[in-house]
Amino acid sequence: MAAPWKERELQRREEEILRVARQLLLDHGYFGMTMDRIAAGIEYSKGTLYQHFASKEDVLCALALESEVKRKEFFERAAQFSGNARERMTAIGAAYELYFRLHPTYFRSEQMIHSQELLTKISQERRDQVMVCGARCHELMTGIIADAQTARQLHLPGGMTPGTLAFILWSLTSGAYLNMADPGHLEQMGVVNAIEAVRMACQTLLDGLGWRPLSSEHDYFAVASRAYAEIFPKETAEVFLAANR
Repeated sequence: MAAPWKERELQRREEEILRVARQLLLDHGYFGMTMDRIAAGIEYSKGTLYQHFASKEDVLCALALESEVKRKEFFERAAQFSGNARERMTAIGAAYELYFRLHPTYFRSEQMIHSQELLTKISQERRDQVMVCGARCHELMTGIIADAQTARQLHLPGGMTPGTLAFILWSLTSGAYLNMADPGHLEQMGVVNAIEAVRMACQTLLDGLGWRPLSSEHDYFAVASRAYAEIFPKETAEVFLAANR
């Protein structure tokens, strides 16, 4: 077993490698993120780089896993929010928003990785680790929706399952956040406050499905604010500081 100081050094090296690799992926795309460029951007030799990652695809999988783990942690914390099912789903939405606002490079690189279907080039074991994290987020959302059904606060239309509704909410938010990566594009569409638009779209969808209490009966923007304060005080402060720099 490696000494504690050695383990910390190895972890620090890997974090530095992934930081450089993620920025290269964002700046130059998949083909521009080469092992040579990664090695040039870190303070270690190329040989040291290969001690941590066997290939570019191996680095790519580590980037995807890093993003998925971070988002899963946010979702798991939000799922413990004290409130009814729709309030807990609102807290999940707040968690996803904070994840996006605090880690935009995570979100953008994750979308880039999945859209190019590059994970097919990586070992099944590492691919499974990425999929488990994503499945966990979907599972948390599905569980909250099922709780709403059990409490008779939500009656889904025929053919729609909790898993389907979770997928729809996921797709709505992820698609919107992907568009937010290009502020110029939003400006052309006349979108002034994209974050608020996502919140309103999700609540409008849930109102349309009759998920009670409806937004006309309950202030879900206040619920989101409470979730920030109670579950994510440190992260919320970071967002506020970044916005006022």
